[in-house]
Amino acid sequence: MDRYSLPAGFEDWLAAELEKCIPGCLKLLNDIYYFWLGTDKHTRNERLRPREAILARAHDQYTSLPVETFINSFDPAFPYTLFHLIFTSDYRTPEDVPLNSLEDWKWIGEILLRAVDANATEMMPQVLVLVGTDDKRDQTRLSYSFDDARLEVLFGDRAADFLKRVADRFPIYPELDQQAKQLVELAITEAGRRRGVDTATRS
Repeated sequence: MDRYSLPAGFEDWLAAELEKCIPGCLKLLNDIYYFWLGTDKHTRNERLRPREAILARAHDQYTSLPVETFINSFDPAFPYTLFHLIFTSDYRTPEDVPLNSLEDWKWIGEILLRAVDANATEMMPQVLVLVGTDDKRDQTRLSYSFDDARLEVLFGDRAADFLKRVADRFPIYPELDQQAKQLVELAITEAGRRRGVDTATRS
């Protein structure tokens, strides 16, 4: 099958395959989605049915199952899965991707806070990548800043509590690559700066 020329009914087949990954393996879900739909060869309409299935299945499963099931759906060594689940690899052209605004996904904010409380070491990197500003990505010199609009949509009046949780530090997952570890440290420093806290002196 030529993935650039999709047959009739393809979207329903792909939607069913993607649904099988929720809960359980969100990185695999992103990989499958990217293989079939993650290029500029595909239209927004071709992406609509699979994106509808992802959003509906994720909402149904993760709002009803224990937060541990949500946590276990991630590969803790790869902290970009949550970002790509919501924004996809085509985040620089959001007009081409249906259901990729945080308004569509704002329900996940409460789950993220519970997941961070339950396992900050594995989940905080996922959340920090999600709530970082896009203009800091792909820079030669790694840097980090929080996207206030994302914090507001996801966490509302608990955004300050989230920043405090980041500034208070947490054990960094040892199998993150060096760049991801550095990004987490930069986020901790930035959260501390916002709160007027010297994070380097805290353990």
